[in-house]
Amino acid sequence: MPTFISYRPHVLAGFLFFIQISWGWAQSHLHTTETCGHTKAWAQRLAHQETDDTGFDVKWYFLDLEASNADVSLSGSTTILVEATSALDEVVFELQRDYDVSSVTINGREAVFLHELDEVRILLAPEEPAGTLMEFEIFYSGAIPITGNFFQGINNAYSAQWDQRVTYTLSEPYNAYQWFAAKQVLTDKADSVWIHVTTPADQEVASNGIRQEPEILDEVRVTHKWKTNYPIAYYLISMTIGDYQEYNFTVEPEGENPIFVQNYIYDDPAVLEFYREDIDETADMLKLFSELFGAYPFSGEKYGHVQAPFGGGMEHQTMSLMGNFNFTLIAHELGHQWFGDYVTCGTWQDIWINEGFARYSEYLAIEKLIDRATAEEWRQDDVERILSENGGTVFVPESGADLPSRIFDFRLTYSKGGQLVHMLRHEINDDDLFFRVLREFVQRKAFATGTGDDFVEVLNELTEQDFTWFFEQWYYGGGFPIYDITWEDGADTVWIQSDQTGSYNGAPFFQGTLPFRLTLENGGQEIVRVFQSENNQKFAIPISDRVVDVEFDYENWILKEVNSVRRGGVVGIPLEYRASAKIYPQPATGGYVHLEGISSLSRVQVIDLQGRFHQISSVQEGERWRLDLSRLQAGMYQLRVEDELGGVSLPLVVR
Repeated sequence: MPTFISYRPHVLAGFLFFIQISWGWAQSHLHTTETCGHTKAWAQRLAHQETDDTGFDVKWYFLDLEASNADVSLSGSTTILVEATSALDEVVFELQRDYDVSSVTINGREAVFLHELDEVRILLAPEEPAGTLMEFEIFYSGAIPITGNFFQGINNAYSAQWDQRVTYTLSEPYNAYQWFAAKQVLTDKADSVWIHVTTPADQEVASNGIRQEPEILDEVRVTHKWKTNYPIAYYLISMTIGDYQEYNFTVEPEGENPIFVQNYIYDDPAVLEFYREDIDETADMLKLFSELFGAYPFSGEKYGHVQAPFGGGMEHQTMSLMGNFNFTLIAHELGHQWFGDYVTCGTWQDIWINEGFARYSEYLAIEKLIDRATAEEWRQDDVERILSENGGTVFVPESGADLPSRIFDFRLTYSKGGQLVHMLRHEINDDDLFFRVLREFVQRKAFATGTGDDFVEVLNELTEQDFTWFFEQWYYGGGFPIYDITWEDGADTVWIQSDQTGSYNGAPFFQGTLPFRLTLENGGQEIVRVFQSENNQKFAIPISDRVVDVEFDYENWILKEVNSVRRGGVVGIPLEYRASAKIYPQPATGGYVHLEGISSLSRVQVIDLQGRFHQISSVQEGERWRLDLSRLQAGMYQLRVEDELGGVSLPLVVR
């Protein structure tokens, strides 16, 4: 989707505006709403996404247009080959109402049609049965109005820096109809597309797939021809017109097919000099992502960039539209070729499939090609943005599924979506397995669509675990946990208690793996991971020496706030109280021990070195307690005793 340096949205009178925030690594993706007159159309499109009730399957688009870089006016035709999936008496395509549709043909014959409310309705008489192949050609001309919306299906803009004017398309999420007749349903990818664009002879066209031999019509006009034979979602079809030079190279990932990289940049020597090193970063990223995500999916055609005067990027399949060549922008749009293009979100509610993984591609590029510390600095900006508000889900709720401002909410869809992937990597705790899950998912959903639930199915299968809980709280659930951590140590055990509240009333309890770094009295450190499944949970962790410090989530894997990490009072007991409790004899040899220093006893437990709890019985004998150990095997334990003030852990040896 469009990626922008500006990323804090402000909704005003139905439009989305942005203020620019400049930080070295930050890049963002933003979208705008339709004008309010299109509310009905939005609802219809959303319904189609869920069920595809159009009654036909798109096989092929052929866009044969005349245009230039001077403005957004178009003339020509869209040809669409479809197969009926049910009996049809009409077929409906979307096309902006401002175009003049002069005629429509079905298999070369004139057809009866109606063009209103951004739809072209074509009458079929007689009714066509399921399985029928039909070729529709819609002839139209005109220009969509310039509404002041920065985002629309076709745009024209000027770069004062480079003195270049460009016409370019931006069709996501539902704006393809603003420049060609389309079926805008995510799950119906066209099998192939041809794009022919006739322009003045001094202009170039960049598009999807492979460039064909241009056709010179006369001294002043040329028809540029592109073809792609990979399945493609409607919003990834593109056209960009300008005065360009090419800067091309080939990348050869280890063990994979060579990848031709075709870059259209402004035809000014200074532009290539300015951007060459940045563009060259694409080679290392292609090698990296091919290793992590699987072979580049469109190697039979190309990968490329085309420059345009806007503040970000858009992942058009095989030819990303670029406003600049920032390191993270290149990584983001390239990551989309796997997550967004190769596998496209099955619904806009599941936009995480596109944007969460593309956002995390930025992190991976920094981590693997620069260094981990720089990647963490970059990620911390996302974490702070997420924590700036208390609620919100990565999954787009039904109430926001027809609102581009919610679908492409930067804090939730991008920042939190990327952080979700990062936390999942932490939970799996095995990078080889983590990246195998990603590769398997894109392979199973290759050239099709996928949802969050589809991803969970693959994840559970390959990890042999059930991560439903993780997605219930982090994908479908809102907010984040706030922790209070207490700990106290003994000679060979440290006790850690985790108390959690939600960031807002009604936030879910967040299960998950809690990492701790223990600093020992001898100067050494130990890393431990415990899984918290309930609130106020306590963990007994064997240690090799006394603990002097405990650091919680020391690498900041978990999206959270931390109120406190403090020593003492795992269940509220003061430190000095612990010293008054004693057990004897030690070691215990007669099947029992005596406990003194605690006036009342509410619970007593024994914990072995594996953290397992053993219940034992107790009998009060005056000012001491007799504890029955007859069921315990010989070994080392921790004795946990509690009264109304709290609790204490004592080392116990049974022989």
